[in-house]
Amino acid sequence: MNGFDKNIKPDQQTIDFIEFFMRVSDNMFGTPVAMPTHHDLISNTAFKMAKDIGSLEDLDNQVEIDKEVRYFKELLINWVANGWIKDPSKINIGDYFNNPDNACPNCGWKNSTSKRVTTCFNCQTGMIFLDRKWYKLNDYIDPEGFYMNLLNEYKTLEMEKIENKQKEFFSNPENMNIPLGYHDIVQDWKKLSLKYHYRRQWDSAVNCIIEAINIDPYDSPLWRDLSNFGFMSGHVEIGYIATKLLLNFRPEDHIKFKFNRVFDNKEAKLSLFKQGMVNCNEKKFVKGLSCFRTGLKMDQTTDYNIDLNYGMGWAYFHLNRYNKALPYFEKVLESNDSPFIPHVENSCNYKIGLIYLVYNKFTESLHYLEKALSANPNDDVIKNWIQVAKLAIKDPIKYRVSTIFRDIKENDSQIINDSYDFGYEFITNKEIISHFNRLHLKYKNKNDLISKLSDWINEKAQLKKINIVFPDIYHKVKEFVNFFY
Repeated sequence: MNGFDKNIKPDQQTIDFIEFFMRVSDNMFGTPVAMPTHHDLISNTAFKMAKDIGSLEDLDNQVEIDKEVRYFKELLINWVANGWIKDPSKINIGDYFNNPDNACPNCGWKNSTSKRVTTCFNCQTGMIFLDRKWYKLNDYIDPEGFYMNLLNEYKTLEMEKIENKQKEFFSNPENMNIPLGYHDIVQDWKKLSLKYHYRRQWDSAVNCIIEAINIDPYDSPLWRDLSNFGFMSGHVEIGYIATKLLLNFRPEDHIKFKFNRVFDNKEAKLSLFKQGMVNCNEKKFVKGLSCFRTGLKMDQTTDYNIDLNYGMGWAYFHLNRYNKALPYFEKVLESNDSPFIPHVENSCNYKIGLIYLVYNKFTESLHYLEKALSANPNDDVIKNWIQVAKLAIKDPIKYRVSTIFRDIKENDSQIINDSYDFGYEFITNKEIISHFNRLHLKYKNKNDLISKLSDWINEKAQLKKINIVFPDIYHKVKEFVNFFY
């Protein structure tokens, strides 16, 4: 072995040798899936150093060979971590949080190590510094919190095993000095993502890559994988965000040619709108949103923005996020552009009318529903909703969310549970409450609970061929669920 010290900066000749080889290694792979990570480059370069600088070729015993390579690995890990060697696989964002003088932006935890890392051992959160602001990695990738919830539905036992291994790693203080981009957990997530990639299980592949990036946020090959897997999975916005970040810091990265081919043309927005509507028609509304949101982020032209706004409203509407859907439908009505889909304003009037029904704004609802009917005079469905709005205006108490149980203590849910009367003859209160209790184990979000229980009651009514207007179901369920939050 040579007389190098992992805690002392190497001479310039050694630095030039290492950085040249790492640059060559970084550019020798043809596809994003095979791009070397920090871990790969360290391993490859350590073997090269052991061969060219060390005494690897003079060794015959495998134990001695492994020891020689490991020696150079430890050198490289520390040299790169201290900033003496520039790693071409890393995005040069240039800010780290948990050196001795700087706490984690998320939880305030401080570490005595001088290693340049961006994942907190306390909150186990990956952080990136962009535009003079710290972002939690998941929040940057998923600003509205839609995608991670959907991706978590695709978690597997294999992923849980790595999560458990990761928790053990972060719980051991001795691991604080290990640069997070090197340790094996990053490679575990990477390998599992490739396994799902080859199986075409794209959602699981995306989930694994996000977990890996949370541990090593500056690893550009991982961002390349996230870009590719995001587009392949239908989570277009995730792919778009990953690509834009990578190109911002590595403008000549080879992924830009594929990105420009797809996005740098005036028909790109229309393609995203069509893809988003296909997703919505297949009830993949979150992936539909991903397409529409990406289209609206593209600022080279305003063509098809009216269609993308309509798509946003449509997707949010069917996710029961009515407060989110409403402004997009209003933007469509305010626009003077010609939409790709003809008469889209009629659909917006209809859906705004339904949204105002849900919000108990019956006069406003009637106004928009009558506009929708004027364009479709023979539509019996619209006529039915207009009748509901007119009845509600005359008797708002009957159609408004009741306040009969408002004085019952919030924590006395058993009284509410036993005493609430939905008032349906085709299904008993006991059956509804029983189903609610099952849903409550699965869904913690209040809006999800209201949506799922309302849909279930509506399905039961349709099976019994009972005609009940959906807002009536929704209002009663909303009142019932609100008692538990």
